[in-house]
Amino acid sequence: MSADEAPPLIGIIGGYGEVGAAAARCLAEAGGFRLRIGGRDGDAAELFARALTFARPEDDDCHGRAVDAADASAVARFSEGCRAVLNCAGPSWLLPGATLRAVWEQGADYADVAGTGDVPHLTGTAGDLAERRAAVLGAGLSPGLSGMLPRLLTAGTDDANDAATGGKSSGEKTGEGARFSGCYAGLGPFTRTGATDYLLSSRSGYGTPLGEWRDGRVVRGSVRRREECRIPGLPRPLTAVPYLPDELAQQASRLGLARARWYNAFDGERLLESLERHRDVPAEGAELDAAVSDVLRGAAVDAAGHLPYHVLWGRLEEPEAEGARVRRSVLVHGTDGSALTGVVGAAAVDALVRGRIPAGVHEAATVLPTTVLEWVGGHLPATVVTRTHEAVPADADGDASWDLMDEELALEEGEL
Repeated sequence: MSADEAPPLIGIIGGYGEVGAAAARCLAEAGGFRLRIGGRDGDAAELFARALTFARPEDDDCHGRAVDAADASAVARFSEGCRAVLNCAGPSWLLPGATLRAVWEQGADYADVAGTGDVPHLTGTAGDLAERRAAVLGAGLSPGLSGMLPRLLTAGTDDANDAATGGKSSGEKTGEGARFSGCYAGLGPFTRTGATDYLLSSRSGYGTPLGEWRDGRVVRGSVRRREECRIPGLPRPLTAVPYLPDELAQQASRLGLARARWYNAFDGERLLESLERHRDVPAEGAELDAAVSDVLRGAAVDAAGHLPYHVLWGRLEEPEAEGARVRRSVLVHGTDGSALTGVVGAAAVDALVRGRIPAGVHEAATVLPTTVLEWVGGHLPATVVTRTHEAVPADADGDASWDLMDEELALEEGEL
């Protein structure tokens, strides 16, 4: 087989970690790709590549190679010959932006499961490469799938559930006065890399604490913390902390939403206390190391004795004729956050290879096809995706119904 006839080569940096391994397995199951597994330990990368080949002997073109995601020259060497490179290494907030350019200079497209950044700046520093190559940032569970929820609730043309949900074409603006609320809830131990990213994202301008989107702008300090909130399928009430991510604000603007809110919900007290205690932690040094260790302990204490879960829940309510409204909801309930992140990253790679992402630097929440849910359902059978679509009577109290964390409307377990 000639080089032109061979399946596209996909490089996965951090490919034997929990997220990278999940992405690699997903791409191997999908078929049609050659895989290059990368990480700081070249032997570990090769060992995982061999294990992947042993599990799927029909896909024997998988190999490992050493690469340090923080070394742009090493990333360039790793990316040589690749059609696309997926970065699953971290902590993403500590990796240089030169990683993206190093991949692009080798003629490959780029996806990152966690990294976000100043898209105009990254595009500008890449020069004419941004006119020829594509990059998708934040292609994971959160950011990524979380920011896609408003689109998933308005999507239609590439959504297999369109007929059942009454959705619209993907990216079409909602009706005037449409309002969205959503949340993420997770319970389970962190990896050290994940804990570092979680801490640093909160101090690096990723979003607005206690904020909401209202009438075309971000309004600060307008949403209160909610206690004893119920989320479908979860056994205990949670504490919901308002936090408007930038990815949701971008979607609200793009879709013409009148209002949008987001909550991070916590099952237990220790993790939330740890995050609040280290809100202003520096980005490096002994103080960061101590803070990360404290977050790891907090997450472990909250999770002790409980089954792990990761849940995204979103609701969109918009007006219809004669004062009536329609309310659509989506609930994604999984047990493995790393696997969910890896599958979304794999879906981003597939979209890049198929030419579904335009040239330039993009946030995943804006450009990933809504068929990402098909990847989730197809590769993670333990993850359940539930949708609802209901009419809201014209005489119902609109101000009391749209926020899914309002106590009087929070759904009881199992209602969805």
